Amino acid sequence: MVPAREEMEERMEPEFSSPVCFAAQADGVYMGYAGRDELVCIIPSLIDTEHALAVLASGSAQPMLDTIRTDAEHGCAMLADALQRLGGAGHVPLPDIASNEPAEPWRELHHRLGTILALLHALIPRIRDERFRDQLAGLRDRHVRSKGALDQRIGPSA
Repeated sequence: MVPAREEMEERMEPEFSSPVCFAAQADGVYMGYAGRDELVCIIPSLIDTEHALAVLASGSAQPMLDTIRTDAEHGCAMLADALQRLGGAGHVPLPDIASNEPAEPWRELHHRLGTILALLHALIPRIRDERFRDQLAGLRDRHVRSKGALDQRIGPSA
């Protein structure tokens, strides 16, 4: 017996293995982005790290240190603004505890820049807000340039 035409057309319809993708409408945390609560916890530690970098770099009038200080101060302001937009509590950077200049300030600057860069490299891909992600990427790029300049001064093995 030959199947009816409608039956054959029905069989020829492609079968989809998964439903229509609604990923663009999914919750950001479900998609792997950092959620508001996570950002409100992370941003203050970034502000503190940027603040410590600015304080450490403010000890000299050398152009390289001035650039690092300016970038770190910009980072503090940008991060504080982002924290406020997220509805986080106002954050006041911790005062610099170490009033003594470190024995090797260049290496300490290099270390702090490395810490900030590691945090930014891990965080940037997880930011869904394009404006904030671009701001963090700009900050990362400025710190990469500063770290590269420090690498030339003290050597990359620092």
